[in-house]
Amino acid sequence: APDAEARMRYLVNAMAAGEVHIARYYFRSGAYVAAANRAQASVRKYSQAPAIEEALYIMMESYGKLGLDRKSVV
Repeated sequence: APDAEARMRYLVNAMAAGEVHIARYYFRSGAYVAAANRAQASVRKYSQAPAIEEALYIMMESYGKLGLDRKSVV
């Protein structure tokens, strides 16, 4: 059982990292809406994964590039 839990945790972390990688690609390409949406989806799906920290950063930067401030996002 502990081995299975470790494997599941690894898989979830890998899937979250993959989603964030795609969000990073969109951000670098200038597709800020797509980057924010992908990052937000990964935060919702994988809230406990370590990659979520970067997803939140991508969301923040994307919203900034779109000219959205804190009041209009919340």
